[in-house]
Amino acid sequence: MYCSFFNTSSKMLKRFAFAVFVLTFSVAASAQTSSRLVNLASKAYAEGDYFTAAKLYEQYLNPASGNNKSKGLVLYNNLSTAKKGSGKRPDKLEVVFQLAQSYRLSYFYVQAAEHYKNCFEANPAKFGDAYYWYAVCYRSIGNYKEARNTLITFLDKHAAGSALKSAAETELQTLNFIQTQISRPDTILYKVKKADQVIGVEKGVYAATSAGDKKVIVTSTIKDPTVKKGKNPYRNRLFVAEESSDNTFQGIEELKIESLDKDANQGTAAVHPSGNILYFTQWVKDQAKSKSALYYSRLKDGKWMKPELLPNINQEGFNTKQPTLTSDGKTIYFTSDRPGGAGGFDIWSASVDSNGIPSKAVNLGKVINTPGEEQAPYFHQGRKVLIFASNSRPGMGGFDLYVTSNEVAKWSEPQNLGYPVNSTRDDIYYYNSSEDLMRNAYLSSDRGSNCCLETYNIQKLPKQRRIIGQLLDCKGSIPMADAEVELNTGSGNKVKTDENGKFAFELQEKDKPEDLVFSKDAYIAKTTAFKVSQVDDKDPLLDVWVNETVCIDPVEVIKPENISPIYFDFDKAKLLKDGRKVLDSVYNILAANPTYSIKVDAHTDSKGSKEYNIKLSKRRADAVVNYLVKKGIEASRITYEAFGKCCPVEEDMPGGVYNKEVARKNRRALVHITKP
Repeated sequence: MYCSFFNTSSKMLKRFAFAVFVLTFSVAASAQTSSRLVNLASKAYAEGDYFTAAKLYEQYLNPASGNNKSKGLVLYNNLSTAKKGSGKRPDKLEVVFQLAQSYRLSYFYVQAAEHYKNCFEANPAKFGDAYYWYAVCYRSIGNYKEARNTLITFLDKHAAGSALKSAAETELQTLNFIQTQISRPDTILYKVKKADQVIGVEKGVYAATSAGDKKVIVTSTIKDPTVKKGKNPYRNRLFVAEESSDNTFQGIEELKIESLDKDANQGTAAVHPSGNILYFTQWVKDQAKSKSALYYSRLKDGKWMKPELLPNINQEGFNTKQPTLTSDGKTIYFTSDRPGGAGGFDIWSASVDSNGIPSKAVNLGKVINTPGEEQAPYFHQGRKVLIFASNSRPGMGGFDLYVTSNEVAKWSEPQNLGYPVNSTRDDIYYYNSSEDLMRNAYLSSDRGSNCCLETYNIQKLPKQRRIIGQLLDCKGSIPMADAEVELNTGSGNKVKTDENGKFAFELQEKDKPEDLVFSKDAYIAKTTAFKVSQVDDKDPLLDVWVNETVCIDPVEVIKPENISPIYFDFDKAKLLKDGRKVLDSVYNILAANPTYSIKVDAHTDSKGSKEYNIKLSKRRADAVVNYLVKKGIEASRITYEAFGKCCPVEEDMPGGVYNKEVARKNRRALVHITKP
């Protein structure tokens, strides 16, 4: 019985031992596979291939049942040569954190935020920094309230001893800046839309620059089918496109350059004003770092020749990129991380000779450059300002665009171009060939995508314009109420002055104010040039131009008793017999006294419109003047004023009833002889 029991137990033990061996081997093999996936992901992360790293971390955390997800995964950095795993299963929560980091660095902020949250909810003590990165992600996708609340939680409970405390305080300032920007009323003046039409390219179009004749050169990514398996087949290349009337890029084609290094990336170009020299950045990826330099190519027989390193600009062991030239071609601006700057990438400049070759470069100084990153300079010729991108100044987050001007050989303090030019994502590579800084401008941004820069067109509508002023009586400085003011803009704007003699014109965008014409009954009409005494531009939606105060003189009305009046028939300007007799006597006086002159005041009765009666009274004045001139009196000795129905001898339409007898007295021209 004992033997029987022993034999039976021995068999059971053998079976148990075998099961344990199989289980242990399986666990070890699984751990080995899992460990290798994490190692592959970590290697991709270290080499800056964050998207590949994210996919590998995902594969480890969510393995496919019954098959290997890696079969469909393309590894671009020879990751298949990574060492096998150690057999020790990685800490799952640490992998989740690295997955979140990978998604954030490849600009998939929604996915990154989800995994950061998993980390700090599971172990807030260990993953306190995840609060900060979660807030950054939510700021990037526009959820500012959630970003602020999480950031405050981090600063209150997890920032002590964290290397991210200072960054979190800066991030809070960023959120405050965002709030002030999105609440600005003038944001309604901006129109922002995607400008590029991606035709024949794999990824976004960015870094537009003028190539002349409505052509632009842009940078984008294409897939090179000749690249060997295991290497990243995507390369940046230069493309040429046509800027259409609707501010999109049409007919995008690769820019052909002789003997181009196909293994390198080319982009962010500038064209010399002559159109014969192309400057561009060329870079290669070495592990996780890019190595860049500036090259140039000359146009010969319609072809861009083999590129050469740009003399005097590149510095061995350091990066140089992003060239731009002034419109006269005499200055080149670019970005470099060489020594002698404020830190990180700085903006530098150099003078350029007539052959397109630059001299020794100089740093633009610490007013512009910071210990962070300043990139993508662009000199706007119309406004004489420099636009550049920075990620280390108060802004919306990521890279923002700033503007500075060079006054008395000193750069002014850069100003953030504000929302919606800048967004909570990266905004870089400004370009605009128009005179106005924000009229038909282009910039590159990843605001509308998960990963890539795209080109956006910015149109800022002009502010509403208003002209205001005041009209006075020249003799008593009394405000002239109910006077007519006409603004000569080509559209015939007319207004009346109020009880204080004040007037206002609302201008249309096309209006170009020139002259102001003032008129009022019993006053001499005056035409003055539009002249601004001050501008009130405090309102973000309205500019108020204050015209200089204007005064008009009252006319001296000739009294009927000074001379016999000349009367006219109703609605007529023909001289009657009695009128000609009066003028004959006037002629005799003028002929006998060559130094005398006369003034003629012409009037009508009250019937008819004001405009018609002004014209009728002018015809009557002309009849008097012409009669005397024909008799031999010089026209220079005669002046006249056409009053229309102004200043009647007696009211000829009392109660709205026309009195013909009284009206006859008002249809007159009065002649006043002036002695020297």
